[in-house]
Amino acid sequence: MMIPLRQAACMAKTIVTTMTSSMLVFVVLIVSTILLIKETFWGEPSVSPNSFSVLWKLLTSFQHFPDANRDSAEILRARGYSVEVHRCQTKDGYILTLHRVLPSSKRSFRVSNSNNSEGDEVPLRSPSPSSTAAKEEEEEKDNYQEEEGKERKSNQNKPVVLLHHGLMQSSAVYLMKEENSLPCMLVDAGFDVWLGNNRGTSYSSHSKYDKKDPEFWNYTWAEMGEFDLPAEFDHILQMTGQEKLIYIAHSQGTTQAFAGFSLNEGKLTEKVSLFIALSPAAFVKAEKSTLKLMSKLHQQPFILRFLLGHAELLPLLNPAKWFIKSFQAVLPIWAFMGLLFFEALLGWTDKNLDPHALPIVFWHTPDSTSTKSLQHYLQLINSEEFHAIDLGAQENIKRYGSSTPPHYDLSNIKCPIAILYGKRDGLLDVDKLLEKINKPVYYRCYDQYGHMDFLFGMDAHQTIFPEVIKLLKSENK
Repeated sequence: MMIPLRQAACMAKTIVTTMTSSMLVFVVLIVSTILLIKETFWGEPSVSPNSFSVLWKLLTSFQHFPDANRDSAEILRARGYSVEVHRCQTKDGYILTLHRVLPSSKRSFRVSNSNNSEGDEVPLRSPSPSSTAAKEEEEEKDNYQEEEGKERKSNQNKPVVLLHHGLMQSSAVYLMKEENSLPCMLVDAGFDVWLGNNRGTSYSSHSKYDKKDPEFWNYTWAEMGEFDLPAEFDHILQMTGQEKLIYIAHSQGTTQAFAGFSLNEGKLTEKVSLFIALSPAAFVKAEKSTLKLMSKLHQQPFILRFLLGHAELLPLLNPAKWFIKSFQAVLPIWAFMGLLFFEALLGWTDKNLDPHALPIVFWHTPDSTSTKSLQHYLQLINSEEFHAIDLGAQENIKRYGSSTPPHYDLSNIKCPIAILYGKRDGLLDVDKLLEKINKPVYYRCYDQYGHMDFLFGMDAHQTIFPEVIKLLKSENK
């Protein structure tokens, strides 16, 4: 007996919804377990009453969140900025997306490949059905070359700035404060601003491997520093005609830089006029974080991969986000879960975060990355040092020529460094970092700031971002 097509479609939808709901329940159970362990050891509240109250109001108001359906370029266009979308390829085959932010109310869509200076017109990501960006891009394809030429000319002599994101994030994480976001303020201050995206994010692919292939995820942040940053630097400098750029990074974006900049006697730093490290993550102590407990399992990769994912980190989040995208009204619940999860896992604090922005923050975070990247961090926590990934004695000998992984020599970093961090950040050991690097040109500790406040703290646009702009202008006098 044949099942009617409509009935079959309803059955399929029910099955998919049930499976996805089950996955959401599973994620909640994992979060609850992490919180139970954390509160057993430290007994601290997970989410502030203010955040809980605001998220509850957002949930009961059935508010629409348009930025949840936008990628980084679309968010910027919605803010009135023009965007160029570039792609470059690393030596090991990863294809990375760069977003160049331009001070124009006109919208433009340009994709440039580092192997083709004229650029190729290709789609960035599959457009959302509810988004009008795809139609706008089609309408303006005839004009993009003329507009790009004007924009390139207007940006010709501007100082170049590249911003890089942290673990389980993408370029979108810098855009969560709307017009008060750091890239927007930098563009308005007269800088040529680029946003980078690491391998593994939703803005990346590979010339050989599909994301379903475990080999695609066979990397850590060490490869991001060794391969991703050089590819991005070369592409940006080629496109702008500049000799050096300013590199601003947060968390893992600083980790990969400290690793990559220390290689080859600091050769890559010859292309950097200033490195601004926000919440610099080289030496990681992870106080009051579940990561501290998990680091004791660093020699049990099977257990870690069972808990976190075999290749991609927390792959169950992908179908969960698909479900949330279909039912946006529950996005505040997802944000609440995100707060619980990241507070427990990474020691985030929401005391200075804008709760109204949290649904969008936790839509774009987490983005995808490799389990191996987190495993590498767990090794740093356990060893209390900054070194290459430990593959075991036999594999270490094959790869490094010694039974133990080599330490990164941070004294090789020759470019000026500015360090900005928060006193409430229990993840980092900044004092140890300051002992290892050459004397920074600037460093400052913000007493009331935690790990994420440097991106979307409530007053970051009044405290942190003006300080960053001041540093950049003093560098370019």
